[in-house]
Amino acid sequence: MSDGKKWRAPEVNPVTRSAFRRQVWLEIYLPLALGLAAVIGAAWGLWGTGMATTRAWADASTIFLILPVLVASLIPLILFAGISVGIILLIRRLPEVSRRLQSLVYRVQWSVRRGADAAVQPWLMGDSARAAGRTGIDILLSIFRRRKGS
Repeated sequence: MSDGKKWRAPEVNPVTRSAFRRQVWLEIYLPLALGLAAVIGAAWGLWGTGMATTRAWADASTIFLILPVLVASLIPLILFAGISVGIILLIRRLPEVSRRLQSLVYRVQWSVRRGADAAVQPWLMGDSARAAGRTGIDILLSIFRRRKGS
């Protein structure tokens, strides 16, 4: 498969590259800049109002520490709420679905039993015919056998 040419990476599409850079800027740099601006604005607001006391800085830092935890805890909260709603909807629909499933299982059971009976019927008929023939021969032989004592 080697034709002597050296492998080169394919050319990058300038439209795709531009869209990718725009997406990176919107998803990474813009939120980072907005968050940094909010922190700097809050610090400037505290400093500018004359509330630059130790207590005010402690309160502000506590709020800044609690906010990410609050945001991170919203994810499991939304997840658990979604699971709860899903379980409620499942419980509402479960009787109908289980009734349909039970009907399907009974139908499959009936079909399998019918098929098994149809598959075994020739052997059963042969066995019963052989047993009936043996019984008939035994009856005929018993008529012609001598009885003890007669």
